[in-house]
Amino acid sequence: MLMDGEIMSAVNVLNKEISNLDRIIHNIIGNMLLICQVSPKGKYEYINNTHYSILGYKPEDLVDKSMFEFIHPEDLVMVQTLFMTGLISGQFKPMKLRFRCNNKKYIYLESQGIVIYDDLGHVKGAVFVTRDITEHTMI
Repeated sequence: MLMDGEIMSAVNVLNKEISNLDRIIHNIIGNMLLICQVSPKGKYEYINNTHYSILGYKPEDLVDKSMFEFIHPEDLVMVQTLFMTGLISGQFKPMKLRFRCNNKKYIYLESQGIVIYDDLGHVKGAVFVTRDITEHTMI
């Protein structure tokens, strides 16, 4: 049986490993791709550090907030529909949307996601990989 000190030690090691993994991912993809994990209700559970360089948000600014809070009002119904459809069908269609940055301006993003499941096969949420397409959209 684990004691409180052993549990805290294990949690600290795990947090360090997650931080190292995020650093490795950031070094591989640079400041190009946003990666996040959301709950089945669309609440952010994980945010990579690239969100700060592209959107101006630190991970702690977004974790536990709904991703839908940041979607442009004209895109919101479409994004909510595609999100729910993806969770039900098991796969997401690529989507283009406008997202509100920390400076209150909107940029164009293209996002592709996958559904993630727990050990019992129940939907646990989704992971999205997203890129800024603002320059391509403005042409």
